Amino acid sequence: MSFTGGSSLSKLSMSLASCGVLLVEKTIFEADLSDICKDEVNQTAKKGVRKSTAYPKAPKGHAIKHGVQRGAHHGKSDENLARIPVPLDSMSPDEGLYTLAQTGHCRRKVLTEIYGNKPAQPTVPCCDICDPSLLDRTRPSAPEPVPRKVAVKTGEVNVKVKIALQKWRREIWKRDFEDALFGPSVIIKDETLTTLASVGPIERLNELEKATGGDWPWFGKYGDELLDTMKQLDIAPVQAKPQRRTEKRPLAGVDGNEVHVEEEGGSLRKKRATTQSTTPVIPNPVVTPLHPASASRHQHQNFTFVPHTPRTHPGSQAPSYSSHATPPILPYTPLPYYHTPYPPYMYPPYFQYPVQPFPQQVTPSRTPAPSTSQCPDPESNTASHARFE
Repeated sequence: MSFTGGSSLSKLSMSLASCGVLLVEKTIFEADLSDICKDEVNQTAKKGVRKSTAYPKAPKGHAIKHGVQRGAHHGKSDENLARIPVPLDSMSPDEGLYTLAQTGHCRRKVLTEIYGNKPAQPTVPCCDICDPSLLDRTRPSAPEPVPRKVAVKTGEVNVKVKIALQKWRREIWKRDFEDALFGPSVIIKDETLTTLASVGPIERLNELEKATGGDWPWFGKYGDELLDTMKQLDIAPVQAKPQRRTEKRPLAGVDGNEVHVEEEGGSLRKKRATTQSTTPVIPNPVVTPLHPASASRHQHQNFTFVPHTPRTHPGSQAPSYSSHATPPILPYTPLPYYHTPYPPYMYPPYFQYPVQPFPQQVTPSRTPAPSTSQCPDPESNTASHARFE
């Protein structure tokens, strides 16, 4: 392994002790090495066929058990390590580097097994697993807290100050970047100039840094010049922005009149239209039921339905109407018609009234006279021949 050779070169004298540090990525602790000891993998390794270094991803919590949090700046996760053996395959493309990083036992034993050396008896701290105090030599510092950006109170933009700042920016660009390909807005953005022109007078450098947002890249080079320029300007105190009032707007009413919206005490109130609508309202038509059970709840019209009577001549029976007849009792409920003032045409059942049959016409039938013998009559034959003659 190149790591072992590099760490051994750091020891220049037998009287000196060296310390080797291996930096690995976090994804090495997320690899699942439990499948490298199967028979199929071992057979492939014995044949000398190099396999892929893409190990399957381990389940959740696998990286923490194998020491991914050890050596942090606070030192509270140094004991988060499962003392379990990790399978080793020295013929893999990584040459056992994944096992060396994830092992829960002595790291020196892993190297001894890879190279086939004799067990060592070190006189110095062996590794970070056997002696966790070695982690203090490589422990990182605590991360610095990122300060939050404080919102700058701005008011109405002072146009004179903004024009003066734009003029100063153009002079700086002509003096230092006249032959550059970028324009003056690269030195300081237009949004930053608008903010500086709306915060009032600035007398200190920290106030200027706060107004620019703390992310102006040219603050260290042009901060003092910009502060001197702003001190020479006659900048009035910050003026509050004018509040926008809700404008009155007419709303069209139902009947075409306007309904005005007024603002009283910060709330909106609608005025109702007092003019009544002139649109005629069409009432719902009253449906006259034809069923006798519901006839008492509705008013009858001037016509009623009269049952059919058979006529003397054959043919279809047409309904007749009378304005003074009593309503009949029908054996069935007719369907209502809501869009016509006349009752529907109904066909009575065929079994309610007797049906007269059609007169039959008797047609004479030609029946031959019975013969007494099978032999033909010579007289009849003679007569027939005489007829044709």
